[in-house]
Amino acid sequence: MISWLFLSAAVVVDNNPVSIKGHIDFSNAACGNNNTTKRAFAGCVIKVVDEMNPKTKTASIKTNGAGDFTASLKPGTYNIYLTKKINKALKSNVDVACSKMMRKSYGQIVVSKSHAKTYRIILSFECSPCKSAKSVSAKPVAKKK
Repeated sequence: MISWLFLSAAVVVDNNPVSIKGHIDFSNAACGNNNTTKRAFAGCVIKVVDEMNPKTKTASIKTNGAGDFTASLKPGTYNIYLTKKINKALKSNVDVACSKMMRKSYGQIVVSKSHAKTYRIILSFECSPCKSAKSVSAKPVAKKK
């Protein structure tokens, strides 16, 4: 008599949330008179989405007045997106009415038990793709006669 023994191996994946912290800065492209100096993305909310599991791994991350944040995320690779909760006092190039700008990914963070737990994110905002060059250019200087 021949007996067959089948063994199955279970892969255990630790999907418990990881506590992370970090800082977000931003800079603007030179559109009109906007400041191009890198500075804190203070008082804003970004959205992070794990594109492999967008329904279960999506989170909002809010920065404090200094641009710092803390969050608890499940392990994964997350794309960074803007939300409409942008601090207008920052005078960033973010155009919350521009769907092209709001759908764009501004980078990625990798969250895992073995990866760094402190992140420094730098967002770079070009001129709004929804506005014509005429509407974002600097005002012309009057010619002297």
